[in-house]
Amino acid sequence: MAWASPEEAIMRALRTSRFHGGTVAAAALLVVLSGCAGAPEPAPPDPARPAAPSGDASGGDTACVIGSWLLDVDDYRAQAEAYLLLLGIPLEAFDLTGTMILDITPVYFSLSAAMVTSAVVHGVPISEPQEFSGGADWAWEADDETTLSLDAWAWGVEPADTGDAPVAPPFIDPGAPASVTCEGDRLSLQGDGAPLVGHFIRR
Repeated sequence: MAWASPEEAIMRALRTSRFHGGTVAAAALLVVLSGCAGAPEPAPPDPARPAAPSGDASGGDTACVIGSWLLDVDDYRAQAEAYLLLLGIPLEAFDLTGTMILDITPVYFSLSAAMVTSAVVHGVPISEPQEFSGGADWAWEADDETTLSLDAWAWGVEPADTGDAPVAPPFIDPGAPASVTCEGDRLSLQGDGAPLVGHFIRR
């Protein structure tokens, strides 16, 4: 089987993701990277390592995470540009503008975005609008006070296919748990294996 070039492989992974511009291409990107790099087999479990404790965790800092949060777009743009360049995407310019809002109530987690990705690749300017909104019930993972799970994600406005545009890579997968840290007016969110971290500021 002939491998696509790194640029073609990443563009295909991003093009087929369901959550462009900051959410679920993580699995596709990791498959592409592991296939190209020949990832080693996972190590067998260490029998000397103690098993994880059983029982429910008391929960994370719910009081802190509850609220309305605004994505630090400048930080996310810088992360995205560095990551795409690391993957070999020949960016000559890259920009990300707009807003992404995260709202968390005691039981519900929702994201909404109205953003535009602009780039120049091989001298060709590209501009892709990205609008979506969706949400799910959430809860802290058992035995883990830093991870929340999302149950039955539903789209209000489903993200559109962005074609070959080099959109910002994801920081969460709506169908998978995500690690969260919260302190004062700052919150960070990252799905397992996601290439970037979403840094938010309380509104």
